[in-house]
Amino acid sequence: MVDPLGDESLESYAKRLSEHIPKNDEVVLIGVSFGGIIVQEIHKLVNAKKVIIISSVKHCKRLGYSNPNYQYSEQLKLIF
Repeated sequence: MVDPLGDESLESYAKRLSEHIPKNDEVVLIGVSFGGIIVQEIHKLVNAKKVIIISSVKHCKRLGYSNPNYQYSEQLKLIF
């Protein structure tokens, strides 16, 4: 398991994670929820056959914490 470091950026964390992924064209990246954002960053660094994103967003700017509908979400309070 690769834990994020303190105030490490998403890009830096994705780069460290990508170092543990085989360098071939048969890799399939799969991410669920926040992991979907992580695999999108990793895909910028690794040539993957497919990227599968489950229950996530296309970009971290669309997470929803600025959306008033999510303002009181306990789940978002746990994440952030």
